[in-house]
Amino acid sequence: MSVPTDKRKPSLVQFVTTAHELQEFTIERLVKLPARYKTYIYDPLANLVNSIVEDVTKANGLSRTEPLEYQERRMLFKTVQANLITAYKYVDYVFAHCNRDKNGKPFIKEASRLQWYHLLNTEQNLISGILDSDKAAYNRRHKTLGDITPDE
Repeated sequence: MSVPTDKRKPSLVQFVTTAHELQEFTIERLVKLPARYKTYIYDPLANLVNSIVEDVTKANGLSRTEPLEYQERRMLFKTVQANLITAYKYVDYVFAHCNRDKNGKPFIKEASRLQWYHLLNTEQNLISGILDSDKAAYNRRHKTLGDITPDE
């Protein structure tokens, strides 16, 4: 029996898929900007999104219950969250200062801004959920083993 779309929960690795979608979407939009913005906008934002994909991929391969891997995974996800906030700022800047030609016509349509924000927000929410889920799994595992739980 299938579950209705609105009742489905995201898969455990949806954050990886969303990061890849964000990367693809970002690159597709940035190539529409004129070459003069390459150094100041295109390259930093593309590198930022690439590092988000790299970090979520690395974090996905780490254990949620082994202390050292848990800490590294948590640190990677915190870095992703910071990079997502920075990406929001870059997107804002693009639409505020870099998105019009001499005639006032936009290089990137306004609907793309909404989709961009949606992808960034979705990834941010997924990462927040993963951090909470990881912490609960780590604490459950170490309570059953009699270990001291982290105070994070």
